[in-house]
Amino acid sequence: MPATPTRAQSANQVKDAVRLVNDTLGGVSPSLPNNELTLISNLNSDFAAEQASGAASFRAQVAQVLNRASVALTPPLVAFVKHQIPAAPERTIQPVLSRIYLDLIANAETIQSRNMNFGPAVPNGGNVGTGVIFRLNKDEANYDLEATHPDLKTVICVRDVQGGATQHEESFRIRGSGANVDSLEVAGSGRSVTDSNTSSKTSKASQLKNAGFEEFALGSATFSGDVAALASDSSVTGWELLNPGGASDPTLFDVDRTPALQYRVLSGVTTPISLRMKANARLRQAFSVNRVRLVFSRPYTVVFHVKPENAADGSITVTWGSKSQVFTVGSLTAGVWNKVSVDLDLDLWPQNFNQNAPVYQIEWSGRTTGELLFDEIESLMEWGRFDGHWFHVSGGLVNWLNNDQITFTDSLVGSDSELQNWLFRAYGRHLPHSGTPSANWVEPF
Repeated sequence: MPATPTRAQSANQVKDAVRLVNDTLGGVSPSLPNNELTLISNLNSDFAAEQASGAASFRAQVAQVLNRASVALTPPLVAFVKHQIPAAPERTIQPVLSRIYLDLIANAETIQSRNMNFGPAVPNGGNVGTGVIFRLNKDEANYDLEATHPDLKTVICVRDVQGGATQHEESFRIRGSGANVDSLEVAGSGRSVTDSNTSSKTSKASQLKNAGFEEFALGSATFSGDVAALASDSSVTGWELLNPGGASDPTLFDVDRTPALQYRVLSGVTTPISLRMKANARLRQAFSVNRVRLVFSRPYTVVFHVKPENAADGSITVTWGSKSQVFTVGSLTAGVWNKVSVDLDLDLWPQNFNQNAPVYQIEWSGRTTGELLFDEIESLMEWGRFDGHWFHVSGGLVNWLNNDQITFTDSLVGSDSELQNWLFRAYGRHLPHSGTPSANWVEPF
């Protein structure tokens, strides 16, 4: 009967395979590319073309060996699951890596981090649009998404309204830096993506019903000018208008169609509306109202727009499923529209906020004065994915124009991890990590 290795022995078998491919890379990079350049620069014969071609062919074949690193890495990773998680059925590599990820968390183990620095969003100085581009680089357990290239990532507007895009829904391309000629020297991703998930988003893309509040019924209420103080029989489609105790009370709200008080006017909306809270109250919508559907391999946005009026105070608590976050009204800019996002972390992943009968709710509490205007609830939208990270393009009061761009600079701080780097290179994956890995995974191997 075959021997059953200990956990440390299984980890060592993984480390041995990583050492095999990593030392192979170390033996040829940067020496092989440098030596190839030396050879070409010293050519001086009528056979130079053939010599250069031979060197290039040799380099390509060596690079191809490294491109097949998974041949050496996959068997010990599968064996780790087979021996250390015997009840697990996975035997193909992507499910195997998912199982190992969960197993490391269950055993409070981490591998060596890649020591990456993820830079902030930096708008181009010539930008016209006033929107924001959010980036999420945390996974569902709040580990950095390290399966990415340490390069410059650029998010650029490629189709504005004048080019045929819908108002406030401009098209964007996300691109990485240029890739090197082969895997001997990894630099930028050399990739770009332009799809519906990378376009600028409005409340129309939310899975919440009537996320811009344009649909409402006044009941016995009427407009006085551009403001209608809602009555007990008024309603805003999809939303519950509640008092602090959770009972229905639309009288705590106004609908306001004053043009100057709207966040912005969306395409297809003839009369934009903002919703005003006049006192401590709750604005709530059950996920079931619009049959919200969650894909558990993708994160979701939690963004809203609020304008404090007349020295408003107190706190705003936004709730999505089982998670919530509090914002002090005093921390917002009074008299203007504020784009508010919850923290960009693990709580945006549905496996962390899902629950029975989930709701989305905005509650104002502790208020003694003022009012709050709300518009464009830009929540429960899927993020766009690029090079292992997640991006959400959120427009502002001024439209984006072609070539408006925001950049993110990612870099390695010190030396790269051996195991995590090869998990990225071979499979596009990462495992739980830290700067002080567990005893079974200490590097160098």
